[in-house]
Amino acid sequence: MIAAPSAFARLIATVGTQNGTDITNMELFDRISAEIGDEILGSPGTLPFAAPN
Repeated sequence: MIAAPSAFARLIATVGTQNGTDITNMELFDRISAEIGDEILGSPGTLPFAAPN
């Protein structure tokens, strides 16, 4: 994984949760990821051509 430190920190600070019972806002996660230029490829082990679009 390659991340710009300040952009990744913004993502985690905005959507991170304090405990395991909180639900992550995935719409917010996806929006901020797109804004900072992150590309979500899929689950670990998923080949790029098999990842959902």
